[in-house]
Amino acid sequence: MLQTLGFTEEQHTLYSYKHTGAINLYKSTKDILAVQRHCRHSSSAQTDAYFSKYGVIINTKVISMPDLASLIKLKYKKAYHLAPPFMSESQNTNNSISLIDLGKMKIFSMIYTDLAQPGVQKVGKALGTVLDLANTLVTPVWMLNEYAGHKKEVFKSNMERVRLKINEIPQEKVCEVPPEIGVPIIDKLSYSTNEQLRESFANLLARAASEETAHLIHPSFVGILERLSSDEAKIVYSLKGKDSIPFITFRLHNRNGVGYTDPMRFLTGIEKYVELDFKQNMLVYFSNLISLGILSYTPGDYKTNDDLYAPIVEIYSQMQQQLQKVVGVDLAQRINFISEEDWQNFQKGFPGFSKLTIVKGFFEITQFGQLFIKACI
Repeated sequence: MLQTLGFTEEQHTLYSYKHTGAINLYKSTKDILAVQRHCRHSSSAQTDAYFSKYGVIINTKVISMPDLASLIKLKYKKAYHLAPPFMSESQNTNNSISLIDLGKMKIFSMIYTDLAQPGVQKVGKALGTVLDLANTLVTPVWMLNEYAGHKKEVFKSNMERVRLKINEIPQEKVCEVPPEIGVPIIDKLSYSTNEQLRESFANLLARAASEETAHLIHPSFVGILERLSSDEAKIVYSLKGKDSIPFITFRLHNRNGVGYTDPMRFLTGIEKYVELDFKQNMLVYFSNLISLGILSYTPGDYKTNDDLYAPIVEIYSQMQQQLQKVVGVDLAQRINFISEEDWQNFQKGFPGFSKLTIVKGFFEITQFGQLFIKACI
């Protein structure tokens, strides 16, 4: 083969043309990951060093790749001479593109078909490092997969949302998003379809990209969003502009004066004006929001303004009427026990209810919760 091409010098071997193949693979695909896999390199840094060794990269800048036919025609005496000649730094121009920038452009061209549209340059400035890291992870793999059409559309839609938000930031106020914030959010945006959650992720990313709001961002916010269900995200959205959530609890007092039962607790009325998928899970939702540090609750504390509770009592008035029916009724009389002993034991354990009361309380939105809402909602 070498003789046919006219390369008869001892310096030429078939292996030496692996370098030529790698260079032209990158030229045709602009995909450093494809070259990395082709050469079986353990990391993209190894591929970067590999190109540098053969004169392809000068001061981390990529020079135009040679044409294979021209290379064969020139019959360079050494394989590494197949790369273009070195350029001095003074000869380098601003039009040169680094491998990192090409990596960004690769994923950018997948997300944004028109790189000149408003906001794309701002996205590049804010998410450059983030998208570079994402480019070395899983995103380009599935973006290139023809069977991942739905996922690609979801990702593009979510990133378009990000573009519109970042485009509202003045150019001089755009700042770089820290990778510990941006990379996990980019991952979530690749599959999030819930409206509240993907809006929250996009808000968090956009606010991390502005010098005026970056101070609001805490690294734990990404993890908190991951732990919110769809319904919980809707509840958090309803809390914007509030500092607390008043609630009532229906309490049945035992007839013997000892103890009580709370058949319905923490009734806020939220499920009446927020469309939830599982309204019966309100107690679980509040427990999770408390565990995440968004809400806090102190037993016995309540708001002195009765006007805060009147609408809630009205919402649950029918429930109150149903519970009132069991007051003064000895339910034990309705049960036919087999033995006298069981009868006596039941009467001791369940004497019936003497009255129904309404206990007031409230969930406080913590300072951490307020910051989370400002950053994500």
